[in-house]
Amino acid sequence: MACWGRLLIRFNVFLALAGVLTFLSPAQAREDRYAAIVVDAATGEVLHSVNPNQRNFPASLTKMMTLYLVFDELKHKHLKLSDRIAFTDNAEAQAPSKLGLHAGQSITVEQGILALVTRSANDVAVAFAEHIGGTEEDFSRLMTAKARAIGMNRSTFVNASGLPNPEQLSTARDMATLARALIQQFPEYYSYFQVRKFRFNGQTIFSHNRLLQSYKGAEGMKTGYIRASGFNLVAAAKRDGRRLVGVVFGGDTASQRDRQMARLLDKGFATSPSGRSRLDQIENVPENDAEGDPPPGAPMDMAEAPAAPQAKEKVRHVISMPAANSGSEVRVAAASSGAGLLQVASSKSGLKLSKASFGNEGSNAAGWSIQVGAYSRYTAAMSAASDAQRKLSKSIPGGKPFVTSHRAQGQTVYRARLTGISESQARSACKKLDGASRSSCHVVAPEGGPSPSQASG
Repeated sequence: MACWGRLLIRFNVFLALAGVLTFLSPAQAREDRYAAIVVDAATGEVLHSVNPNQRNFPASLTKMMTLYLVFDELKHKHLKLSDRIAFTDNAEAQAPSKLGLHAGQSITVEQGILALVTRSANDVAVAFAEHIGGTEEDFSRLMTAKARAIGMNRSTFVNASGLPNPEQLSTARDMATLARALIQQFPEYYSYFQVRKFRFNGQTIFSHNRLLQSYKGAEGMKTGYIRASGFNLVAAAKRDGRRLVGVVFGGDTASQRDRQMARLLDKGFATSPSGRSRLDQIENVPENDAEGDPPPGAPMDMAEAPAAPQAKEKVRHVISMPAANSGSEVRVAAASSGAGLLQVASSKSGLKLSKASFGNEGSNAAGWSIQVGAYSRYTAAMSAASDAQRKLSKSIPGGKPFVTSHRAQGQTVYRARLTGISESQARSACKKLDGASRSSCHVVAPEGGPSPSQASG
């Protein structure tokens, strides 16, 4: 009997410990996903940060990048606020939050913007994605490419809404970078984030962002939530002529997240500008590290380590893709690291990029490229260029994927390239590839034409 008694006691202890562990695991999970940062919107000075480079699910903060691309289209006159955005079956099928329109119905661009910043409508995000990118998949590739171009080195987007996907990841630092880009590049559209409500089809739609009502100087931005992320928020506020941007990931509840944001912003406004490290200068993560997803089984809060300073190149990315519903028009987005923002040029006929588009790239030692293939679709070309970057990341860590386009016999050919490398790196790179990539690989000189000697052997 004594033996059975001891076994029973041990079993009860085991159950108690198991209960404690079960009780603690959600709290531990919440602690692991928490991240925050507060920066000066004008200078990028970091006033507060906790786990700023920790990758987590952005949820509906994703729609800030969707809006970035919409604003970019408006700024370069590829869209007008009065244009109509049609809903497809795919847009209609999105999970809430949503406007609830049916396939074949449409809204104006301005109504879509308001629906994103207030209701955080997933169906509208997909409708925008399909209108601009042709498909949501193609649009999400452009989201990631432009995120890289403005310095969001640890963000990957695979949809336009932020609905759950294990590959959709970002960081507090990257979201602060995106917020600053929206504020600085699109001042004429920034005020949309401050909208508290709007009328649509006879109903009043209120903003999810309660901080607009409760915090002095709040200018809005975006809320986000999925179960895996917790309650996220990007907020901007302005007091006495000084604007701050705050980011919180992993709040326990919406109200707790809002209170935490208010505390962080209060702390930021109480801090005098001090010339401390700027957002784009501390704990920068190399782009090749940000390209890949965490290895299987790795914790989501990947180790943070400051990277060695990297020389700033004149152009970070050159991205081309077909314009939506524009016939033969091809658009090229060139992102200048100096401005940190995108510039888009259009061409109805063949696409030509002048040397000026590349700054000094053609004249310096790192102005060489390799071409790893030519494709009929932009997404296939970008995928090939990104694949080459991953395969060559150890030997050529500075190589950056980009796509150029060329019109020939009425068709657009998309050339997949890896640029920003030296001549010796370019000539040895093709030999390190395998399969079809190696057989189609050739060296491209800074002037833009293929090198006479192709390194495919």
